[in-house]
Amino acid sequence: MSDHGAVRTTRLRIGGVLSRGIGIYLRNIVAFLILTFLAFLPGFLVEFAAISVAPVTDLVNVILSLFMMLLWILGWCWFSAGVTYGVIADLRGHRASIGEVLGASMRPVLALTLLTLLMSLVVVIFLSIPTLLPLSGLLLGPLAIALYIVLWVTVPAMVVENLGPIAGLRRSLALTRGSFWRIFGIVVLWLAFILAVSFVVGLFTGATDLEGEHVGTSLSAGTSADWISNIVAFVMFGMGAAVSAVGYHDLRIAREGGDTEQIAKAFD
Repeated sequence: MSDHGAVRTTRLRIGGVLSRGIGIYLRNIVAFLILTFLAFLPGFLVEFAAISVAPVTDLVNVILSLFMMLLWILGWCWFSAGVTYGVIADLRGHRASIGEVLGASMRPVLALTLLTLLMSLVVVIFLSIPTLLPLSGLLLGPLAIALYIVLWVTVPAMVVENLGPIAGLRRSLALTRGSFWRIFGIVVLWLAFILAVSFVVGLFTGATDLEGEHVGTSLSAGTSADWISNIVAFVMFGMGAAVSAVGYHDLRIAREGGDTEQIAKAFD
């Protein structure tokens, strides 16, 4: 196989990671979109059911909210796993089929479920702290960003190296060490790209006005604008996962040497 996407580098290149991640996603957009839809479908169904039933008690609302959060995080982990496989295969010179991507996303399902529980616990803690300590909110934002950056390649590491959630978190910490500000740059540019795309889509669909109303992301609304916005959101989610997978690939080569073929052997 040709290794057309592999890049030997001694450091993370912000522009290279972003451009290659987006390019790989677009080359595999059909498989990745199908995977993303399937991964988030349970969350959408529960959300739709929740807003369709009669008014419920506050306790039931809390339980439903926690359950939906679990489904959304699990969906994100699930499709990120499949996208990681597709990205590494593409960097190796192989266009993964829909079946291959779906199969790869299911193999680490137990580890991803455990990671989902850990992430959900962290989210609950972060949401609870401002209620107990009002001024703590000033510190939680920067802390959340820092955690996201150092744990940026947790799912790719778990998928490629067959790791459990704790080992995956530690692996991400090791790979991102020394590259914090470069990853921060990637994240900032990626967020700017998402905002720009959302604004353009909002202008096109009429979902955004000059006062900056956000683009809707719920499939429960039935208008064509909502569906267009959600498809674009799916694409953005997938591209973000592809960028992260390319980042894992480049961080690993930069820190440990080797090449794409050695990384991809984990899937043979």
